[in-house]
Amino acid sequence: MLGKGKPMNVSVITTQFRVSRPAISHHLKVLKDAGIVGSEKIGQEVSYHSDRVRIVTGLCRIADSIEHCFSANGH
Repeated sequence: MLGKGKPMNVSVITTQFRVSRPAISHHLKVLKDAGIVGSEKIGQEVSYHSDRVRIVTGLCRIADSIEHCFSANGH
């Protein structure tokens, strides 16, 4: 949902799942701590969005590491 580019708050996200609001909040915190999701406080609500730049950077690092492993092993 967040990957579509539209920031959302916990209330909106919760309506899309059969999981409690506290569980959604916990998962968002884990994703935020991992750098996959960013947040911005607007008034009293916190709006969440995917951090595409950080996701792409992380994926590039993984791909570079895999490429390095193959080249180091003679593949």
